[in-house]
Amino acid sequence: MTALSWDAKNQIAWSNVSQVVYIAFWYPDGVWGGDTCGCIDDRCIGYHHEAWEDCGCIRALLTIHRTELEHAMQDRRLEVKARRAAAVEERRARRRESVAAGAAARRGMGR
Repeated sequence: MTALSWDAKNQIAWSNVSQVVYIAFWYPDGVWGGDTCGCIDDRCIGYHHEAWEDCGCIRALLTIHRTELEHAMQDRRLEVKARRAAAVEERRARRRESVAAGAAARRGMGR
């Protein structure tokens, strides 16, 4: 198992993502299996770039992570909004039933 480099940890931190969340996003078992540069490809250094060069992969991976998170948050917001609308409609239906029952009871007393 390789560990994330200081530069990779720094880039993750600057993206307002914890290392634990970043790693779990790509490796659900929570064990980092990528390269030290922060790329999920364990052979990134020497293949995508040389050891002394910056890794462009981590920036792209952080963008993907952020985009997926934003989509998940939007989905969650829509789910909550739909649940609230359903609850409001349910309360309105109960209120209509209550009003109708009260009116029927009043009509029954007046006869």
